[in-house]
Amino acid sequence: MIVVMLSAPFKGLSETELTMLQLDLRFTSQRLWRLGVACICPHLNTDGFPDDPRENYLSGYEEIARRCDVVLAAWGLQSEGVMREVAAARHAFTSIPALMEWLMQINERNKKEVRDDDTKGLCKSGKPSARLHQEI
Repeated sequence: MIVVMLSAPFKGLSETELTMLQLDLRFTSQRLWRLGVACICPHLNTDGFPDDPRENYLSGYEEIARRCDVVLAAWGLQSEGVMREVAAARHAFTSIPALMEWLMQINERNKKEVRDDDTKGLCKSGKPSARLHQEI
């Protein structure tokens, strides 16, 4: 399963901006889960936590970004946390359409691999093989 991190700025947002951003992140996360893509969202994960110790959050999410397949930073790169997460990512996108195009390419490769594996009697369940995930 592909794992996506939704990265967005946190500092410097008004309460209204933060609320609107969280609604957008929640909607995007739900759509990705429905597509079969696992999703982590720092904004929703540590919502309501105290800002101290900030460096723990920054370092922790940087490490999580490193372990994800891709980071989506469609809400801007103007924060230290977003820049660190994008720098740590294997793949990073700054728009939802670009991420969706990449996911479709992965899906197409997966379909071809499943067809190829079916002819060999492998992967009959239609689930991606370990080889596909290693290519990411």
